[in-house]
Amino acid sequence: MLSDDILRPVKIFGIILFAIGFVAIIFDFSYLNDPELSTGFKILGVIISMWHLLGGIGILLKKTWGFYIFKSYLYILFLGIPIGTYIAFKMLDYIKRNNLKEYFI
Repeated sequence: MLSDDILRPVKIFGIILFAIGFVAIIFDFSYLNDPELSTGFKILGVIISMWHLLGGIGILLKKTWGFYIFKSYLYILFLGIPIGTYIAFKMLDYIKRNNLKEYFI
């Protein structure tokens, strides 16, 4: 049970990533035939949506690849000054302090 308490913030982040990815995929496919959007923009939207969806699934299933997607997401989140930077810094510090990498197989 101790690992569940330690991983709670990461699991919450995984649920949020999964929800964002799921909603974005639905949005992407609903606007797939919109002539005003370029093909490149549609492809980029699907790729980003799948990245969120796979990251959330990987975190919730405690997979190593999910952990690395999550960490890459946090490093990109540093660009979201000031709130994104604060969230990314706190979450990366939490991961490092609690050595959460060992919980992902």
